[in-house]
Amino acid sequence: ASMVLNYPEMREGFPEAGLQGLEFSLKNDSDPVTKLSTVMCLGELGGADDLTKSKGNQRAVEILLQGLKQTEDVGLAVTILGSLKNIGMRGAKEQVLPGIKAAVDAMKDLEGGEYIVQMAQAHVTLLETGKGRSDGLANIV
Repeated sequence: ASMVLNYPEMREGFPEAGLQGLEFSLKNDSDPVTKLSTVMCLGELGGADDLTKSKGNQRAVEILLQGLKQTEDVGLAVTILGSLKNIGMRGAKEQVLPGIKAAVDAMKDLEGGEYIVQMAQAHVTLLETGKGRSDGLANIV
């Protein structure tokens, strides 16, 4: 993630081998800290950079959306939702909104799913209304 922060122009053309490693980690690593770090890295890769006008990495967003669909881990789902919301706030809301909306249906029956549903619904409202700052902090009204 620090490489992408320091060299934002690398977002869009990030090596596929690196993305495959991140995807493998998200799906298979048993260490929750590694998974959360992976989500944060994918979130940085997926989001556009306003200063350099670098586009976000489409594949990173796809990996996050797939991870959200497949996880039953509430903490991981919350982290993925936050990353997707931040990506959406940085100009890719059309790309992330369908996946966030789908999470509402997919997660509602899980233990802890009510929390995920409420968070997903709040993120959808935020992205659809545009009320919030691009750094991902919502204006609570």
